[in-house]
Amino acid sequence: MSDKFKKIIPFINAESEFPDKVLRRAEQYCFMGADELFVYNYSKVESDREEFLRTMKRLETTVDIPFVIGLYVNRFDDIKKAFYTGASHVVIKYEIMPDKAVLDEAVGRFGSDRIIMEIDGSEPFEKIHFPVDKLLLKHVDTGGALSKRILSCGKDIVIRDSLMRNDLIELMELPKVYGVSTNHYEDKSIFKVKSNLKAAGINVNTFESSQPFSEFKKDRFGLVPCIVQDYRTKEVLMLAYMNEESYNLTLATGKMTYYSRSRNEIWVKGETSG
Repeated sequence: MSDKFKKIIPFINAESEFPDKVLRRAEQYCFMGADELFVYNYSKVESDREEFLRTMKRLETTVDIPFVIGLYVNRFDDIKKAFYTGASHVVIKYEIMPDKAVLDEAVGRFGSDRIIMEIDGSEPFEKIHFPVDKLLLKHVDTGGALSKRILSCGKDIVIRDSLMRNDLIELMELPKVYGVSTNHYEDKSIFKVKSNLKAAGINVNTFESSQPFSEFKKDRFGLVPCIVQDYRTKEVLMLAYMNEESYNLTLATGKMTYYSRSRNEIWVKGETSG
């Protein structure tokens, strides 16, 4: 796997959910430090599938991290439409896999690295030939021969797990595993989880600065000015200030944290202001 960092990939089951609720949850995961999102709806009802794809088109303008779509595939056009939403990858469920010709056509059109096969860990996945580079394994048992089976299959692996029984660090340390997809961190700070992973020696993408606060040019109160811009339009939104504490909190939590000169206190954008 060429990616440098191990990933936390929250999953969202969009079946029977209101589109706006799916989008709000996705946005929250994005703000809390997710590396990617896995959103799926395996309904075989075509109208449900079309509504799901419309929601995924809206998702592209809602979050600024990659997202992966899982859906029921009846024909090649379903995969094509999924990619047209802006999804980085499409997940196909092994137990409801389409005719192999459809899969082969999708791999030929979009590449074996962009189609992910979802399969239960109880299946002999290491003995099945899949024309894809990545598998999404679910219901895995980390004991026994799982590591050997993963190495034998020769694929890059995402493990989908609720983390009710398995340990995140143990899953991340499995060979060829580049990410864990879970719903365990809803309403929780993924930035903090990644800090713990990094402390355990897992290579994850965290907020880091190439320059310590001590090297910044500060005013006589020990503050540095911060210009806040919209990352898409580059529009300047505000001027704020940071001291060393707020700077370090920003790096630790992923939330923009400032120092108020008028109130002489730390404040967090979105919590103590608009």
